[in-house]
Amino acid sequence: MEVRQKGWSVRMLFKASRTSSAAHVGLLTGTTIQSLMIVMIAQPHTSSGIHHHGSQDTIVYGVRGTGAIITDGGKTKQMVGPGDWALIPAGKEHQEANEGDEEVAWVIVRGGSTAEVGNVNEWTR
Repeated sequence: MEVRQKGWSVRMLFKASRTSSAAHVGLLTGTTIQSLMIVMIAQPHTSSGIHHHGSQDTIVYGVRGTGAIITDGGKTKQMVGPGDWALIPAGKEHQEANEGDEEVAWVIVRGGSTAEVGNVNEWTR
């Protein structure tokens, strides 16, 4: 299964547990109990909602296209393109955005056996 929202899709590549509590495709289970890996695809001119990942640090690697990680109440924008790395600290509110005309693909790695996602309606920090 694949998660799609407003031009975004997320595919889980590695998931620690043998059961899935989230809707994703491409699971490779039993690989590790300490991390998960996701391929995120963002269509042009789309963005995610504002969210954080609780106690999980997030590492982002740019594969295709150039997108932005927006933080600090919408004031800071870090561009991530092919070959770029970014770190989103645990609990940091952020938003991913593809403001360009090309599809964006990122590999996302987090610690823990399941993804922690806390959606927020507006910037709070």
